[in-house]
Amino acid sequence: MITPLMIQYSTVLCIFGLMGVSTAHAVAENSADPLLKWETLAQNHARVSPLSVAAPLGRLVLVRADHSLCAVRFLEFHRGHDAKPATAFNSGNESLWATAEEVQIEGSHKTVGKPEVISLERGPVVGLGRLGFAKGNIAIRCGGASLEWTYPNNISLGSYTQSPNYRKAVEIAPSAWTEVSQMDLKDPMLQWYRYDETRHDIVLNMDNLAGSSGR
Repeated sequence: MITPLMIQYSTVLCIFGLMGVSTAHAVAENSADPLLKWETLAQNHARVSPLSVAAPLGRLVLVRADHSLCAVRFLEFHRGHDAKPATAFNSGNESLWATAEEVQIEGSHKTVGKPEVISLERGPVVGLGRLGFAKGNIAIRCGGASLEWTYPNNISLGSYTQSPNYRKAVEIAPSAWTEVSQMDLKDPMLQWYRYDETRHDIVLNMDNLAGSSGR
């Protein structure tokens, strides 16, 4: 069972506490900072894009991949606000971090092994041309599959460079559950998503997610 951990909220939560949700969304939409919108949405909304899925912060996102079922819960995310002008040897990208808890599941509720806390990081690309590399870890593993994390709390459904068969084998479902013991895989509101380049972005509030009735 995923053990409860204190969720370390990012600075954007101050906006929620002081201004309220609707005002926070307006601030995010009008901000010159492109990541603020996604940080704000991540607090209480799920997001489904053509290439990735995210559950609200602190809520379970279920992953089916490589004949395995896993549950991932993002606990916090933050960034360095340290972007720099790019050079020939450094992309200058801002440093990004997140912490998630992941567990493999057998059947509907039985966990396999202990939950694993994953530290995720994406830094600037350092080096020249093809010799360049990015510092950090962006991998979330479920069974034998390795899925990419993107900031703030998105899990990749695959990429165009991977085979269609691989992409079809990965399914991800956002939920409002906070613990594996709450899961009900027969919940009619549980929606699984696959890689789909034609899909438009979907934003779902908590009431539209599986497990919302018991939260």
